[in-house]
Amino acid sequence: MLDTGYVMDVLYLIEATHWRKTTMIERCRTPLSIAAQRGHETLVKLLLVLDNIDVNTKTRNGHTPLLFATFGGHSTIVNILLAMGKVDVNFKNDDSLTPLLVATFKGHQDIVKLLLSTDKVDVDSKNVNGWTPFAVAIARGYDTTAKLLHSTGKIDINSKNDKGQTPLSLAALRGHETVVGLLLATGKVDINSKNDKGQSPLSLAAESGQDTVVELLLATGKVDVNFGDDNNQTPLLLAISGWHEVVVKRLLETGKIDIDSKNSESQTLLMLAVQRGYDTLVTLLLATSKVDVNSKDDKGQSPLSLAAEILDLGA
Repeated sequence: MLDTGYVMDVLYLIEATHWRKTTMIERCRTPLSIAAQRGHETLVKLLLVLDNIDVNTKTRNGHTPLLFATFGGHSTIVNILLAMGKVDVNFKNDDSLTPLLVATFKGHQDIVKLLLSTDKVDVDSKNVNGWTPFAVAIARGYDTTAKLLHSTGKIDINSKNDKGQTPLSLAALRGHETVVGLLLATGKVDINSKNDKGQSPLSLAAESGQDTVVELLLATGKVDVNFGDDNNQTPLLLAISGWHEVVVKRLLETGKIDIDSKNSESQTLLMLAVQRGYDTLVTLLLATSKVDVNSKDDKGQSPLSLAAEILDLGA
């Protein structure tokens, strides 16, 4: 029979310096937690043969041996713990982090696969900020992991975090074309979902200049191209503000744009283009023959008066 005191002595010798500097929370770690955290596979195996070993023991901040091993990227130890059949794979720490959320955030795809293989993991578990593993994978740019999670068929593709961001809005903002295509192919995604600022996936893609994503969204024929956020900013207004010329042209080509839409200061697309000196865009807008060249903003300025003001300043 293995003596736990002996194991503790071994661990003490291995990390004596670290041990003396640990905080009170860290001192609540069991020998199994320490071995799992430090990647000591042999000691983990030795401890697991003990009759009184608790594989789900937790520290004061809610860390279990499995969570420690996941944080450290110790896939072999994760596999050993899972093989016991007694580990709670959905146990959350004080920040509502599960092993799957941690593995996804850390980019430990091998551990993600191990956890999913148990067929017991909650793939839609949320942390304290409402982030699911799928949303985390998208935000971190781990497209392969995102596809792996999506392939389970168990994720809520319209799940929102505490900022109202859905997987589609996150992918659109960051230009993850593969994930956007994956989500659109389901036919179940809310393509006009709003975040807490009233922005749609199209608005976010237009604002950040994600041309290919804009093209993918427009191709569905289901996006509201005149969708205004909480500041009355439409996708086209946002694209103009960021001077994303390709996106602007693509939106105008739909033939569905409200060419005289106004932002919260009653500025039209033409006014913004004139104000920012976007001559090419001014030409594009005038070529539509649909713009109101006499429209005025909250300050009483028209496109012509703005242009005259700019000329005077440049004189």
